[in-house]
Amino acid sequence: MKKIYLSLALALGFGATQAQETHPAIQKGKIMVETNFTPFGTGNSGFSYSKTDGSKAWQVGASAGYFVMNKLAVKAGIGYSKTELELDFGGGTSAIIDRDALTYQIGAKYYIINCIPVQVDFNGAKLGDIKTNFIGGQAGYAWFIKDNMALEPAIKYNLGVNDNSRNLFSAGLGFSIHF
Repeated sequence: MKKIYLSLALALGFGATQAQETHPAIQKGKIMVETNFTPFGTGNSGFSYSKTDGSKAWQVGASAGYFVMNKLAVKAGIGYSKTELELDFGGGTSAIIDRDALTYQIGAKYYIINCIPVQVDFNGAKLGDIKTNFIGGQAGYAWFIKDNMALEPAIKYNLGVNDNSRNLFSAGLGFSIHF
C-alpha cells in the first residue's frame, strides 16, 4: 500500500511541475556530488557519529548523481562505517568488539518545483558475510545558496528488507554541489 501511495505522489509531482522553469543546477546532463550529516549512519552514504555507554560508531561517505532528465537524477553512493562496542561482564572482565562495514546506496532523486527533493533508494551495509538492506524514502527542502550549491535538510525512512535489518527513521542535513 505504501508503494502505491508513493507512486501516486511521484506521478502527481511529475505532472504538476512540468510547466515550471527548471533551476540550472538540476537540468538534464548535470552532475551532482552530495553528502549528509545525520545522527543515524546505517544505510546512508554520509557523515555521522554517535557514542553511548561505552560504544561508539562513526561513518564517512558520499554519493553522486547524474540528471537523466530535468529534475530527475539517478544516484549511487558509498561509505565506510566503524563500530566499537565495549562490553563489561563485571568483576573486571570486559571485551571490545571492533567492526568495519561498507555502506552503499543506489536510487533516484526528483526535485518537485525545483526545491523539494524526493528520493527513493536501495541502501544497506555489508559487514563481513552479514548484509543489512533497506528500501529508503526521503523528502526534504533544497535551498540553493549559490547556483551550483545547495543545503538540503531532509527526513528519511528506511524499511528493512531482510531478517537482520530493522526499520529506521532519521533526519539530517545534506550538502550538494552541482556541475
